Amino acid sequence: MSGSNSPEPLSAMLARASKHLLDRIEKRGITATDLARSLGIEASQNVTNWKRRGMPANKLIQAAVHYGYSVDELLGQTTASAPKPGPAVPAALLDSLAELDADGRDDVIWYAQQRAQKARERSPRRRRKSPAA
Repeated sequence: MSGSNSPEPLSAMLARASKHLLDRIEKRGITATDLARSLGIEASQNVTNWKRRGMPANKLIQAAVHYGYSVDELLGQTTASAPKPGPAVPAALLDSLAELDADGRDDVIWYAQQRAQKARERSPRRRRKSPAA
């Protein structure tokens, strides 16, 4: 007897999120070859195989970011929204992050947050123009 409160296995979550992402990408007219190229993969056969067995976590995240979907949305934990274009994350960065332990990932996140804060401080603040009365 399986308990309804038992957590879903990670492999099942990845497979479900992969299916949702691949279905949405396909509906947008993006081919397996286009997806493979956007992820830095030479063989579109990998993408075809992902439809059956799910995507590796790093490629799922990279594709979700590239095509403007949140992983929460793909897992069905938020309502669907129109995709927002996001910057492509280099596959090498995601692969490197996947190899780090938790402390290493925390260090990378801290560094990125520091750099982002400095960039915000350097960017000129836009003043809102008041409407003419």
